[in-house]
Amino acid sequence: MRAFLTAATLAAGAATADPCTTGLWTADLAHMARTMAGMTGGEVRALGGDVRMTIADGGAFTITAADWQIEMAMPGIPPVSVAVDGASSGTLGFDGGRYTADTDTIDVTGRGEVMGQTMEVPVTSPTGLFAGAAGTYDCDGDTLTIRADGAEGMVQVWTRAE
Repeated sequence: MRAFLTAATLAAGAATADPCTTGLWTADLAHMARTMAGMTGGEVRALGGDVRMTIADGGAFTITAADWQIEMAMPGIPPVSVAVDGASSGTLGFDGGRYTADTDTIDVTGRGEVMGQTMEVPVTSPTGLFAGAAGTYDCDGDTLTIRADGAEGMVQVWTRAE
């Protein structure tokens, strides 16, 4: 889940050069679940919630998760329901089919039910996996698809919400 939130927390060090990427985007939650399943080798279902990303003309971004809920099942481990709330922000740069990202702030909490016990995992510092990313992107006006370098299968699909 940490690796996925890293990419979901995108971020960048250059101003946005591609005007197609600016605006309000909504994450494809079913696609996010399939991506997580591919990365973990388990089964992941999107149960609900909302994940949105706003990208300003200068490249500043904010991603907010509001009660984003998933259920994860791994071989030999009881299913886990997870809810994620919070926000991250930073700067994104898009140019020539490549993106770069730097996260300035992150305040995200994941809550999970494991064998009847609630566990909370706060992420409040953009270090390590949350520090930044780079990769390729495609934007056709209504869909923004982001692929992280070095993380095969780590693909995010966003739909324009405006």
